[in-house]
Amino acid sequence: LFPYTTLFRSKAINGLGNASNVTAGILFILNVVNVGSAVFARYVLRSSFIWTAELSQFFMVSMVLIGAAVTLKENEHMKIDLLLKYIPPQINKVVTIIRISTIIIISLWMTVISFKYANSLWMMRTIGLHIPKAIPLFTVPIGIGMFLIMYILLRIAKKPETRSTHEGV
Repeated sequence: LFPYTTLFRSKAINGLGNASNVTAGILFILNVVNVGSAVFARYVLRSSFIWTAELSQFFMVSMVLIGAAVTLKENEHMKIDLLLKYIPPQINKVVTIIRISTIIIISLWMTVISFKYANSLWMMRTIGLHIPKAIPLFTVPIGIGMFLIMYILLRIAKKPETRSTHEGV
């Protein structure tokens, strides 16, 4: 039984990480095309599209939120662990439990609240694209939800939170 659950967890972590990475990459490419079309329109056609700035903002926010899960998986997220070095091991265990619980509770709360908020905006339209505001705002609960699932999977798999190799960057 345990080898199958470990295999499932490993596949879930890799699958979610890959989905996060590919989706953020596609959003990045779409944003480059969007900005390129705005530059082309402005300098070649001597005109501008009203929707490109708005679309670029949506793409960038979506990239960050959806890419957070893969950043967590690759241990490239920002964290401040200066005080943890000086705390005795017994207190460090308590601090770790509090930290993990806080991350899970806040992420779950943000997922639920952002879903409710995005779902309430189907009738409002964006200024440039004239699409329901709910469409771009649903990337918030999706991204935070992916982060939460990845965080829980990594904690269940007991992957250590090692220090980044890019320290000081």
